[in-house]
Amino acid sequence: IVLGCNSLISIGGKVVGDPIEHVVFTAACGSFQNNYIVNKRNLKIYIEKRYPFDSNLKRMSVLATVFSSVYEKVKYKRVLSKGAPELMKPLFKSVCSNYDELVATYAKRGFRILALGYKDDDTLNVNSIREDAEKDLNFYGLLITETPLKGDTSKYMNELLQADLNCIIITGDHFLTAAKTAIDLNIGPPNVLI
Repeated sequence: IVLGCNSLISIGGKVVGDPIEHVVFTAACGSFQNNYIVNKRNLKIYIEKRYPFDSNLKRMSVLATVFSSVYEKVKYKRVLSKGAPELMKPLFKSVCSNYDELVATYAKRGFRILALGYKDDDTLNVNSIREDAEKDLNFYGLLITETPLKGDTSKYMNELLQADLNCIIITGDHFLTAAKTAIDLNIGPPNVLI
């Protein structure tokens, strides 16, 4: 899912785009070859349509043609989706029984969490609307990443707090992830996660 569902592009042979997407793409051994995304198992993905990240929906999806890594002539249409777990959950046909508990556990520890989903549907095409592409997805799992604070962030936050400035966090991350970051930066009440 992370190989194809991203906003990365190749310019002059160099992969550019969102730094976190780039790290995940690299970890999945992804590369661009002509108009395809490939990995070292020779799985090929051709992106037909992107449903870009939308800050209100907190997700993005792509409609792709996937070529089997074992039988190259075998291809199928697949929707690849990723987004905020709480907004992706209603799009899944089913999720694991401890879905909400897992999300809360990792968010409280300050991790960024994306829910991953997919579906195969050969009836979809470049004219298909987002709502049709993103309904009845199969839950694939949670992508959990850590983006630690930069080394000097606490120092600068302390200077701002000592200057008696009102410091707030504005983020699209899970509210528990933001709460953990606030605790790490001494913003707000210390027991906010309780």
